[in-house]
Amino acid sequence: MYFIKLVNKSFFCAYDVRTELVLVRRSVVPPNGSINRRFIHLQLKKGDSLYIPNYLPRWIRKEALHAMIFRTAEDLDAILADENNSVQIQLTLKHGLTGLIKLYTFEYSDPSEIKNGKYLQGTKFAVI
Repeated sequence: MYFIKLVNKSFFCAYDVRTELVLVRRSVVPPNGSINRRFIHLQLKKGDSLYIPNYLPRWIRKEALHAMIFRTAEDLDAILADENNSVQIQLTLKHGLTGLIKLYTFEYSDPSEIKNGKYLQGTKFAVI
């Protein structure tokens, strides 16, 4: 299992949260050497959530409800071992105050970006 942590650092909550995990496969097309990108959807458990609470300072909150962890059973080490592959996490959400939709994309292309261990509780991305 691979776990992915996402943190809402905004002072406003997020609604209609949708997450997608995508394999991006690049291939060079002759004769001019341009690059084609192919997107393949990967399985992500707990990919959709209705609500992510807003960030509260540590002295006010007892729990880190603004941090969510998603998991996948896909072998990300094997995928990232190929230099033409990368893994993208796409996060789509609605802003709690304005209702505007925002898209965030995070891309991982090297196996060294995968850390072995469990995430610490809270806003930080450190592992135990």
